[in-house]
Amino acid sequence: MNNREIVQDVIHAFLNGNIEQALAQRSEEVQVGWPGFLELPAGKEAVRNFFRNMPELVSGRITGLISEGNKVAGTGTITGKDKEGTFRNSFFCDVYELENGKPVRLQNYMVFEQLQETAVY
Repeated sequence: MNNREIVQDVIHAFLNGNIEQALAQRSEEVQVGWPGFLELPAGKEAVRNFFRNMPELVSGRITGLISEGNKVAGTGTITGKDKEGTFRNSFFCDVYELENGKPVRLQNYMVFEQLQETAVY
């Protein structure tokens, strides 16, 4: 598989709620972060712990993939449901860096949908 196909499989695994399948394709010391928000400690266990506390994923889809060399960016949408049962839509851009066919770094950029009356321009 090429880098684009690897990242597509990883994102699909996340969107299907299969964290272990997504982690199986990553390096042991993978680094994951959300710039300006949070950087997880290196390693798969930090990723597992983070996703244990996430809202329920209701649906998600990939809307695009761009690859160049050892970097692949994937965009898409997610609908989640929080503990109170409120649905929330978000949009993501995940930028993966790969080495030897395994993602070693992920920077995630996420934007949450705003209701028209609460949007800030």
